[in-house]
Amino acid sequence: MIRRILRGEKKQPLPIDKFVPSLSAKKLITKIFIDTAFWRRHWHCHCLPERSFSLNKRQFQICARCTGLEVGIIISPISLIASNTPSSLWQLLLLLFLLDGSTQALGLRKSNNSLRFVSGLATPMAIVRLALEKLIS
Repeated sequence: MIRRILRGEKKQPLPIDKFVPSLSAKKLITKIFIDTAFWRRHWHCHCLPERSFSLNKRQFQICARCTGLEVGIIISPISLIASNTPSSLWQLLLLLFLLDGSTQALGLRKSNNSLRFVSGLATPMAIVRLALEKLIS
């Protein structure tokens, strides 16, 4: 990484254009994750280009893991519908998030944006589900 910086190479965000086929979905994603200043002001994210998504060659305001967290917060009520899912699965999803972030931060392995997004996406859903189970019991 230091060599790339010294050579002046710039890492690029991961383009997700091929995963978003419809124009209306692209416009919505652009409005939420690229054009809004909310993320820069209120969500403290490193925004590294190599750890972020891009759409139409424009980088998201937050990284892949934070994007997953935000999408997970929005869709976390879905976890309430999955009532037959054992709590051990939700605990495993939280463990995935902790392992992904901590092993990457410690330099033990290199994560990828897909895993960052999935671990971020699953975390709010698991937290909502496990908190509900604690409240009910």
